[in-house]
Amino acid sequence: MYQIAATPRPRWPDLPTEVHRHIERLLGAPVVAAGSVTTGFSNGYAGALTLTDGRRAFAKVIAESSNPVGAGMYRDEARITAQLPDVAPTARLLDSFDLGVAGDRWIGLLLSHIDGRPPIAANADDLDLVVELTVRLAELDPCPVAGLHPITAADGTFDRWSGIDRGLPGLQSYRPWLTNQLDRLVETAAGWRQAMAGTALLHGDLRLDNVLIADDAAYAVDWPSAAVGAPWIDTVLALPALAMLPGAPAAESFAARHPLVAAVDPADVDAVLVAAVGFFVSSSLQPPIPGLPTIRAFQRAQADAALDWLQQRWG
Repeated sequence: MYQIAATPRPRWPDLPTEVHRHIERLLGAPVVAAGSVTTGFSNGYAGALTLTDGRRAFAKVIAESSNPVGAGMYRDEARITAQLPDVAPTARLLDSFDLGVAGDRWIGLLLSHIDGRPPIAANADDLDLVVELTVRLAELDPCPVAGLHPITAADGTFDRWSGIDRGLPGLQSYRPWLTNQLDRLVETAAGWRQAMAGTALLHGDLRLDNVLIADDAAYAVDWPSAAVGAPWIDTVLALPALAMLPGAPAAESFAARHPLVAAVDPADVDAVLVAAVGFFVSSSLQPPIPGLPTIRAFQRAQADAALDWLQQRWG
């Protein structure tokens, strides 16, 4: 099974003193302890802060020069999280900043602290809580966040098959089944826009490493990829990453018992799954992204897991 590789992250002492002071001003008290998250793909700081008055907050901070793409995602996340309603199962945005320090921009989010842990893929109770989370998120329909694009308008994300069909360098490194089924894959993917259309809020990247379990409930965190679409899309797009983890159920068995996915026309599930395969395959064969050195290997692993699921569905 694939283990998610982490991008090296700075720790709290690595951040400039000016950033420390700005965060303390926004939170209204000095920081007396700071944790450091070591997992994930971002090369920004992430960690729980404890203040002198006993309050806790979660901070995410990135230097724009170290990762311009990531900085843009932090800005998007701040804008989106600020609009999430109180009923949304997620952390609340306390404040955000875009601070100039020594010729660089430091972008940060300060969030309410969720004292939780990531779900365990082999734990059936945890996965039940994740299912409940997706059902709760599906209730945010129509989408309460302004300014989000429809997932059907995601430029170049899910319409990769025309480029793959014309020949993609490195495609032969994938299993022969993929190239043998190329015509069917292209034909099936053509229905992705119709399948994904909807009015619900989508997280857009609901892997288990973007979920926390706390107090017998699951919470979705990290919202820069939010979009609008059909409420079952988050689950289908998350299943390849779930299936890669030790002890996880097979994607098809999980989908078959999921209350949102099980009610969908199988042809629509196929269209979305094939569109996701196209994204994972073509992305995995692109050059590395500066500041995100592990993402291509992860996309490759997701592509393989999605292909396993698709082969099971197609026989």
